[in-house]
Amino acid sequence: MASDLMGEGMDVHAGGSDLKFPHHDNELAQSEAYHGCQQWVNYFFHFGHLHIKGLKMSKSLKNFVTIRQALGTHTARQIRLMFLLQPWDKPMNYSDQVTLTPSLTLTPTLALALTPPPNPYPYP
Repeated sequence: MASDLMGEGMDVHAGGSDLKFPHHDNELAQSEAYHGCQQWVNYFFHFGHLHIKGLKMSKSLKNFVTIRQALGTHTARQIRLMFLLQPWDKPMNYSDQVTLTPSLTLTPTLALALTPPPNPYPYP
């Protein structure tokens, strides 16, 4: 599927940390054999999973949160910052009670960034 979109080789390929082995190893071996190349991908990135109340978010476990639900508890800006402040390769825990650490909220720049922008449409 990746070759259909990207061709016979690509610079970066990514997925969840659970895809390191055997999925990406098998995909790499099959693609290099199919295309007859020595290196199908230059870099793999494996991201940490989003955990909901300590368990990996999964439709099969029915423990997922939609963006719409998250926006009911947090502003879009807070959600963006929550993701930006996490290490990309580590799991991230999310719950209704997720807040930024107190030391971060004291930073004036971060406090300003967390302040919701004024409503551009103040009238209903």
